[in-house]
Amino acid sequence: MSSLCSNRKLKVKSQKSKVIIENIFDELATLESRVESQKSKIKSDN
Repeated sequence: MSSLCSNRKLKVKSQKSKVIIENIFDELATLESRVESQKSKIKSDN
């Protein structure tokens, strides 16, 4: 019974870390697109 419980906890932990990793990648993608738009702004300014 205790092993079942710990397995469940591990699954929940891995799901949480998956969500965190996905959020990080979303943030990175957002930052990347911002950087790209800044680059194009700088290019159009020159």
